[in-house]
Amino acid sequence: MFVNKSTLIFTLLVATMLVCTFANAQTCKTKTPNFEPSYCPSCTTCSGSAKNSCCDATMDTTMAAVIALANNNGVQGSCVDALKEYNCAFCDPKNQGYLTTDASGVSYLNVCKSKCNAMVNGCGNYDLKIKCDKFPETNCWNSANSLSAHAMVVLILSLITFFMF
Repeated sequence: MFVNKSTLIFTLLVATMLVCTFANAQTCKTKTPNFEPSYCPSCTTCSGSAKNSCCDATMDTTMAAVIALANNNGVQGSCVDALKEYNCAFCDPKNQGYLTTDASGVSYLNVCKSKCNAMVNGCGNYDLKIKCDKFPETNCWNSANSLSAHAMVVLILSLITFFMF
C-alpha cells in the first residue's frame, strides 16, 4: 500500500498536536483546593487565557492593579510587558506545572534563570532587587507557552502547502 509523503507527514503532525494538547492539560494550582480551568468572561488583563483560565475576575483585577501601580510609578515599556507576562502566566493552565504553593497557600511561579535575567535587563532603569543567581535553569517557566489557535492554523496550512508542492 502506497502512502503519500504529504499525507503521512500531515497525519503525524496532527497526531503529535493531539498528544501535546492532552499532555499539556493541567489542573489549576492558583487556589486551594486545586480546580479545573474555566471560562473567565470578565478577565481583561490576562485575556489571552480567558477562555480556559486558572484566574478569576478577582485575580485578574488584582493583576491589573499591580500593573497600574507600576505605570503610576513611572515603570514603562518592556518592563511593564515583562510584569504583565509574568502575572498572566499564573492564569495559563499550561504553566501550572511551574507553580509551587507554600504552607500558607501562596502560589509562586518557578521562573527560569534566563527569564529572570531578561526581566531584570528589561527593567534596567528600575531596581527590582531580584537576584537571579539561584533561579533554576530547568523545569521552570521561561515565557508564555501557549500557541494561539490562529497561529496553529497558519502553521498547519504552511506545512501542508510546503509538502504538497
